[in-house]
Amino acid sequence: MKNRFVFNKILDDLYLIRQIDLDTKYFESIWEIPEGVVYNSYVLNTSNGSIVFDTVKKNYCSEYIEFLDKNINLKNVKYIVSHHGEPDHSGCVKELSDETNAVVIGHPILGRELSSFYNLTRFKPVNDGESLKIGEYTLVFHYLPWLHWPETIVSHIVEKNVLLTCDIFGSYGVYFNEIYFDELSVEKQREYLIRARKYFANIIGYYREWVLKNIEKTSSIGLKPEIALPAHGLAYRGDSIDLIKEYYLKWSRGEVIDKKIVIVYTSMYRFVEETVNDLASILGENGFKPIVFGFNDTYRSSISDIIGELIDCETIVLATSSYDSSVFPIAKLVAELIVKKIPRNKNIVVLGAYGWGYRVSRELSDIFVKNGFNVKTFDYQAGQHKSIIREIFDKITGSS
Repeated sequence: MKNRFVFNKILDDLYLIRQIDLDTKYFESIWEIPEGVVYNSYVLNTSNGSIVFDTVKKNYCSEYIEFLDKNINLKNVKYIVSHHGEPDHSGCVKELSDETNAVVIGHPILGRELSSFYNLTRFKPVNDGESLKIGEYTLVFHYLPWLHWPETIVSHIVEKNVLLTCDIFGSYGVYFNEIYFDELSVEKQREYLIRARKYFANIIGYYREWVLKNIEKTSSIGLKPEIALPAHGLAYRGDSIDLIKEYYLKWSRGEVIDKKIVIVYTSMYRFVEETVNDLASILGENGFKPIVFGFNDTYRSSISDIIGELIDCETIVLATSSYDSSVFPIAKLVAELIVKKIPRNKNIVVLGAYGWGYRVSRELSDIFVKNGFNVKTFDYQAGQHKSIIREIFDKITGSS
């Protein structure tokens, strides 16, 4: 991508500043994102001054403010709305506030965060449902906590019926020029939703119960925007808002794609890998849809992709050998992330390969059982796996 920043008109008086970030390789320092990410900042111009909604990551502040200055009159900026305090959005509020003398608006918790992060003092807290009239426009702020921080709010521009949603409805990815999701081809929409699902699972999956609560809240207060503007990825309008909302409900509930099975394995010396490949083959031959992720001596799958695929699968297979008389560290990490991010309506199959004993399967099973998953466990000798592949298949598919 050639341009780090892009300026687009959304509606009269409402503009998008999109920052393209291909420098960040690990979102939140954990999630692999070779597809990159964009940060969306928005500006509303009114007859009584301008409002900036969210900013960008701190390391891009000088570029961001310089670009903003080329496209709007910084002297007119009266308010900066920070929908939540995570520094990929709040990173430049202090610099922009100092540059413009604008007041930063947000949840009361946000004021404490911004003071801690940036020593910011020019701050106005807002209550749930509070409104702000500026020029010809009215802003109404709504609390939608834990999507995905406790101080998350959204802003409703009443006269335009536009909702600025911050991380809600966000996605990874930078390889698009469109503004709206509905401008993509059908094929590209499918690809985009995979990235949006991955983002949801990685970032919001832990708070999935709050998705249901907050969508119910927006319905109860009659909030039905015509345009939704997230702080990552593409915007939504019209029917596509209902579409992404429906996907959020499905992902929150863990609704499954029939016969989708995700297999994750760790294999230092390829014994477990051989087992997994044979298992995936027999599953595929019988109409199932296995997706395999592996960690071996030459290759590592993306953990962020794994979590993204798990959210709507029917069965999870976790296959591993032991390491230092315990669970292989990467297998344990994946298990712990499953517990945190994935709904409990998944069947879990643990394959523990004999190394210095069969302890690994019990340790992994305990992690899942204690957290309410339905678990089937198999111990086997990795070099002699063919005799039990059919047994494992029968258990996974309910054939026995």
